[in-house]
Formats: sequence, structure tokens, C-alpha cells
Amino acid sequence: MKVYNAPADGSPIIQSNRYWGDSLTKRFSFDQYPGNNDSIYVTVGGIYLEQGSNNNQYQIDWQNKEIVFTDAPEVDELVTIQTLNVGGSNILERRRFENDSSTTAFELTAKYEDVGSAYVTVNGVSQDYTLSKNSSTGGTTVTLTNPPDSIPADSVVQVVLLSTTEKSFSEIIRETVIDDGSSSAYTLTNIPGNIAPYHAMVIVEMKDGESGEYRRLLPPDTVYYVSNGVTQDYLVSQDPAYPVFTLALGEIEVHLNGIRLVPIRDYNFDTQTNLVSFNQNVLSSGDAIAITILRNHEYELNVSGDSAGDREANLNILLDRSAIKENTEYRVTTFTNHDANLLRKEVFTGKIGGTYKLSRPAIDSNYVWVDVDGRPLVSERDYKILDNNNTIYIDDAVFDQSSLSRITVMSFSEEASYDSIGYQIFNDMLNRTHFKRISEQDSTTLSQNLSITDKEIKLTDASFLQDPSPSQKIPGVIWIDRERIEFYTKNGNTLGQITRGTLGTGTKTEYSAGTLVFDAGPNQTIPYSENINVYESVITPNLPNGRKEHVLETINISSGADAHDQVEVYLGGRKLQKPTPTANPIKQHNIEIAFDSEEVNSAGTSSDVVQTAEFTIVAVTDSTAKNYYKLVLRDEPQDGLELKVVQKQGKVWYEQGVNTASTGTTLQRNETAQAKFLLERTSGLPVINIRE
Repeated sequence: MKVYNAPADGSPIIQSNRYWGDSLTKRFSFDQYPGNNDSIYVTVGGIYLEQGSNNNQYQIDWQNKEIVFTDAPEVDELVTIQTLNVGGSNILERRRFENDSSTTAFELTAKYEDVGSAYVTVNGVSQDYTLSKNSSTGGTTVTLTNPPDSIPADSVVQVVLLSTTEKSFSEIIRETVIDDGSSSAYTLTNIPGNIAPYHAMVIVEMKDGESGEYRRLLPPDTVYYVSNGVTQDYLVSQDPAYPVFTLALGEIEVHLNGIRLVPIRDYNFDTQTNLVSFNQNVLSSGDAIAITILRNHEYELNVSGDSAGDREANLNILLDRSAIKENTEYRVTTFTNHDANLLRKEVFTGKIGGTYKLSRPAIDSNYVWVDVDGRPLVSERDYKILDNNNTIYIDDAVFDQSSLSRITVMSFSEEASYDSIGYQIFNDMLNRTHFKRISEQDSTTLSQNLSITDKEIKLTDASFLQDPSPSQKIPGVIWIDRERIEFYTKNGNTLGQITRGTLGTGTKTEYSAGTLVFDAGPNQTIPYSENINVYESVITPNLPNGRKEHVLETINISSGADAHDQVEVYLGGRKLQKPTPTANPIKQHNIEIAFDSEEVNSAGTSSDVVQTAEFTIVAVTDSTAKNYYKLVLRDEPQDGLELKVVQKQGKVWYEQGVNTASTGTTLQRNETAQAKFLLERTSGLPVINIRE
């Protein structure tokens, strides 16, 4: 049996790599492919660098997963590379391909009928595509409709399939706005998602004409609450604090679950207490409240229109017009669709030796971006998240102590978007259960047909397979379809000394080239084992309850399921028939009577005989306190036979709730050893309908 968890909705997975410069090295690697060219952030000595413009300071080597600097970082300069993959909701599948410069069609396993849309990039650049059904597998074929004129060899093609036609993934896009010398409002090309306030969903930077560096503009201050269903009054600001009688109703925006409310109709503002008071029947328990103060900020972002096709995003620059030079460049980074990110921006007053409490927990410092007076800081160097994951500590050295600093903290959702994971449960002919991870990274295909008489297996790539050890009698193991195969030699991509159909699996006459091959060696064994409870006895005339009845004192029978379904019973090495459901009884077919099932011969004898139970398990009435059960055999056994009752008890792979088996979160977000092990190697998905 194979079990898959679909990709988990949430914000992008954010990873950081850190290095020290040596004035010689120009290439530095990163672990995770970014979603696109704008989903990577590089700093040297705390300064954010640029790519792909006139001030080109680095390039992305997609094939080798490296950043290539124009100038090598100096000795002891800290280099950080932060990458974000594609997050969002309704994600069916993420796949990555290395293109050969000519391939424009890519096969994915998500069922075609499930797929509504896709997001496709080649070396970080978004591409147009069409979707079609693979007639052989039922999966989805993604074809580039307008591929780049020259695709470099080994280009990295990334495909994200979604179950909706709406843009439910988070694409990070940077666009440049040039000041025209008079306007203060500009229409953006890229529009955030559907959850307001939108001011928090962009990063707006202004380029200094002399230094060429960008300064981040200060957003409006927003505070966040979750309604408990009882409280109706909420303070509009906590830090920085505003004196009473200084704010007006027109300076307050209130959003409920991402929708802007109407003042007076939905809420009122008391200038004497700085409290927003909601009217009756507006709030419900669990509602998300965002209160924004439109004062002391440098930009606003407002989105108008109701439908996706008619929406318009307007950026308002609130700086003093006389201080802005003509042709000043603004860089706007938009997180679209941000819905699954649930981005928040919170503004604080800087203080020496201070900590700053967030409105929600953060995953780690990668998911919290901080800037002080428009200068972005570097995580784990300038700031860090304390152990409670709710509080930020900022190093005093980053402050200009001669003036009052303003701190902006942008945080992502506390739930990240993880790829699909899978595992296989295999019960072998010796009644042992094996738990193996399904790893897309540790898989390959047959490079040529495999026949039943072949003595070798030719693979496309065998480099990931663990080397067998003939001297220690430890074979390598692979799965092809539903067959388990052992091998004792590995020469390049050829496996030799093979044993087909091991541990009770069946063999095919032939597997065609291109058939998937998965590693099933020790590296894929999930860190998990079942508890095995055993009752053993030898049949003798002197047993306390006779030969047919046996009290199972070493077996923990649960009242939540039929007792006979919790054990297997063996007598003299033969597995006994347990009771079967009346609606679906187990039958034994006798081919000598009739080839087909449910046929009768001339004597009226049926070819199928319902199997009667050879044992039952019932509670021992005089030992309720001990919860003992007894085994009652149908037939009296012969003396000298060994009786064995085996019970396997599993363990939950999820973090357990107080009164429940789990907390209700997907396996990818659990901290158990099994969940962490599975996340180390994601699985991809078979061609199945995972949304039904």
C-alpha cells in the first residue's frame, strides 16, 4: 500500500545560506531553487545586491544552483542568499525538470481532470503554456507555447500545477515605476491577491540618485487581532502609541477577514480612548481584524474593482513632492497571490536594548523581514527570533542613536507550503511489515526493457542507490512497479546478481524502458517500528482451561474494534481463519468443481465454499478489571502443536492532541521523527484524483 500527502497550502518555504567572503571566491551555492528570478535575495556585508539591471552585481547559475558575483566579496564579509519557492493554496504538484534545450513538453503525474492551471518558469522567467491529457497515463502534459528563442542546455524548468483556474499561488514580482516629476499616484501592473489591507502586501523602495542604493518606504501602521466573539472594543495602536484626541475617524481603516468595513455602519472610533468599537452582530469568534492608521507613512496601496479582470492597483507616494527628483526610480515588489502567505506588516518605535512582540508566532527568522528607517536588516546578524517565536530582538548597533528610529516588520504566515510526501507499507510473506519512504529524488527509470530472463538491470541513473555488501550479505533493494528486487553488484548504471520477486512479490514477464524504479534500501526506511505482543503456548493435556480455550494475558485487546481483527492466530505454523463479515464473507474456490466462481456441478456442489471461523475471541467475564480476553478454538487441537497469537500495535506519526490522536494538522507540519524524515525527500504524486 502506498500513501501520499498532497502539497500543504501556505506561504513559500524560505531558506537561507550564509558564507564568509575571502576576496577570491565568486561562486556561492544555495540549497533551494527560487520560484523565479525575483524570489531570491542576496546580501554582502548587510547590503542587498541587484541582478539583471545596469547595476548588475550578480547572476544566478540555475544549472549549478549558484550565485555568481561580479566582484568577489571581501575577506570576512558575510554573504547571505535567501530563496523562496512558490507557495499558495490549491497546489496539486510541484516538479522540476532539467531541459535539454529542445524539449518543450513536460509530463506530470497529477490527473488531468484535477488541474485547473499552472505556473511555469524556465531559469526563473515565467512562460506561457497549454495543458493536455497524457493518453497513456491520464496525467497532465504541460507544453510551452512560446518558449525562449534560445533555451540554454540543462535549463531548469519549474512547474506548479493547481486545482483552480484562479491565481492561488504566490508569485513574487518586481516592477519599476519612474517618477514623472508631478504625479503622486501610479497604477501598478501587478495586483496583490484578495485579502486586504493591501499596504502590507508590497515592498516599496526608492532609489537614491547619488548613491544608487534603495531605501524602503515606511508603510502605514497596522495592528492585528483575532476576535473571541465577546470583545467589541480594540485599541487602534500599541507601538508607536498615539495620544488621545490626535487621531480622527478618517485616518482609520478597519478590515475584517480581508474585507474593508464601512465606518459608522460597521464600527465607530472614540478619539478619547483610541478604541475602535464594532457594532452588534459584526464580529464572530475567530474573525481576523486588521486596524490601520493612515498617518506618518510614506506610501499607500489601494486596489479597486470587484473581479480579477477589472481590478486596479494604485500606488500613492506620500513623500514631500519638492524632495523628489524627476525620474526618481521606485522599485515595487508585489507578493501575488498573497492569500496563503497572509503577509503582515507591523510598525514599531525603535529603542535601544529593546525587543518587539509580533501579533503572531513566526516559523523562524527566515519568515520575518525587518528594516530600520528604510534599511533592510540581515537575519541572524542584525536580528533574531527569540525562543518563543513571538518576539524579535534587534542588535543595538543597527540604530542611529541620535534620532528616533522606525522599525517595520514584515512576517509571513506561520504555516509554510510543503511539497507532497509519500510512503509505502509492505507486508511480506513472513508477516513482517516494512515502512519505506517514496523518494522522487531517489528514483530513476529503466534505460532498456527488463525481461524475466535477464540477469542484469539497466538503469538511467543508479548513482543514488546504496552500494550492496556481498561480504556482509546485505543486498541493495529496488522496487519496480509492485515487485521487490535485490541486487549484489552495481557497476555504473547496471545492477547485477539480481534476485527477482523477493519476499513474496510477483514478477512480470517484461517491464518496458522508462518504467519507474525506486530505491527501497536502508536509506529509505522510516524511523518507526510497531510493538509486537505475542501469546505462545504448546498444546498439552494439562492446560488450565483445556486445549480449546486460552486466556490472552499478554495481548492488549482494545474495545474499539472487533477483537479477532486485532490479532493473527497460528496453530502448528498454520494461520487460522478468523471470523469474516456476514455481508462480505471469505470464500474458498475449488477449480476442480468449476472454473468460474459461484458455479455448481451436476451434483449441486458449489465451486465456492464460505469459510467458517476457526476461532473466536471473547471477553473473560470474571476478569473485567484486567480487561482479559480469551481465545476459543473451533476444533480441539492435537497435543504438541504450538499455538501463537500475534498482535501488532502501531504508533501515531502525528503530534497527539490533548484528547485526540492528532492535533489535526497535515503530516508535513508535524515535528515527529517520521514527518521530518519524509520531508527530507519529497515524493511527487501518482496519477490519482487527490481532491475527491
